[in-house]
Amino acid sequence: MRISESRHSGETLAARAEELIDEGDKRIACHLADYALEADPENEAVQSTVANVYEQRASSVSDLMSANIFSSATVYANERSPFR
Repeated sequence: MRISESRHSGETLAARAEELIDEGDKRIACHLADYALEADPENEAVQSTVANVYEQRASSVSDLMSANIFSSATVYANERSPFR
């Protein structure tokens, strides 16, 4: 079974991403957030969590380029569109 075929996989992945961002593992949190949005792009709870993960990552970096990339990912998540 693929991750995206699991009934609540988007919510589960988003929840784990949020836990990881709180634990300080921002890199892995963003990967899981991407998977969550891919698995369930129409789920508003997933979209909101993914946007939050990327907002926190954007605010945690000091260089402008990274901040802009992560801020763009926030916008994509708010639009329910996977970041590409």
